Amino acid sequence: RCWEGAYGTGTWDQKKADAMRREENKKHKKPLKVKLNASKNPADFGDIVLLTAEASDGTAGYKYTWGGCAQDAKDNKAKVLNSMQCKPCTASVTVTDQDDESASASVTIQCTALKVKLTKERPMENSIPIGGTATFKAEVFSGDKPASGSFTYLWEHNPDVLFGDPKNPKYETTGGSTARNSASFRKPE
Repeated sequence: RCWEGAYGTGTWDQKKADAMRREENKKHKKPLKVKLNASKNPADFGDIVLLTAEASDGTAGYKYTWGGCAQDAKDNKAKVLNSMQCKPCTASVTVTDQDDESASASVTIQCTALKVKLTKERPMENSIPIGGTATFKAEVFSGDKPASGSFTYLWEHNPDVLFGDPKNPKYETTGGSTARNSASFRKPE
């Protein structure tokens, strides 16, 4: 009835009303802004980083469009999976308000590279006789902390060294951030 009071009976025009609303909103609203937050950055290998877009100002009724390495997006939330490769990636979001104004933000997620430390545990001496055995420990670190997840360890194939049981060598083992294997030496190293 407000419309009819101002413009007359039977004059309702949706497009004209939307245009008027937008013009009036422009006079009073602040420009749309968006901030993109990551739950962890840099991330460790295997981490799932949660992204949250925080939109403000503009005209409420925001729509979020995600890009880059952002995955599993739902409204203002998305994820970055660092489980396949440990390299930087950029996630982005564009927010559009109900007046079709837009703002964008991006974040580059860095990845803490994995490091492997190999230690000979036994024997304590550095010389191993032919036919002797040594035990090795491999440790995987993400930054300065033990890495989380499951890993496959490939022990070097060498005709002069047999890893695992000499009758049934084992050159591939699986485990967490620490793995052990023994080696029998057939020739002097």
